Amino acid sequence: MRLLTPIALATLMAASPAAAGGGCHDGEKAVRQIFESADVDQDGRLTRAEYEVAGLAHFGLSFEQTDLDADGAATITEYLEIYRKHHPPAGGSEV
Repeated sequence: MRLLTPIALATLMAASPAAAGGGCHDGEKAVRQIFESADVDQDGRLTRAEYEVAGLAHFGLSFEQTDLDADGAATITEYLEIYRKHHPPAGGSEV
């Protein structure tokens, strides 16, 4: 199991996609990598335990805030939705 350092996670999520050096898709790739690293059993869903062990709350969102459909697990779709809301593509409008 790989633990993610809170500082690395916070730095990554705070950076704008443009600062990431390639736009929105590079940022989304990084979000996918973080999610996959935290998803210990690789089932495509983060449980509260996986979320807590990975230290993802250091991004400033509780587990409940990432579980958008309140089904007890966060998915990559939910994570990307949150990322896109906070990091709209260049040009300004939210996706």
